[in-house]
Amino acid sequence: MEIDKTQLAHDVASSMWAAGDPLGLNGTFDEQDKSVQFHVKSQILPVVVRTMGVAEKHVKKQVLDKIAQGQENGLTADEIIWSLTLELT
Repeated sequence: MEIDKTQLAHDVASSMWAAGDPLGLNGTFDEQDKSVQFHVKSQILPVVVRTMGVAEKHVKKQVLDKIAQGQENGLTADEIIWSLTLELT
């Protein structure tokens, strides 16, 4: 499963724009000029890229640890998959 970092940056920028203008006086983020959108996204994207890398590494480690723990406990592959599903939801 790959997360679209461009869409995520857009969503985060939209949320930040809304938080910075709680009364909505400046309009929504999507109503802004493309240069304004670019400026806001350019501030967000490095954080998104860095955060996603750390989060992906952390989740991968958790999944591998859960698989190893299941194997040590003698669980079947189906039981390991079930426990992973429960853990990730």
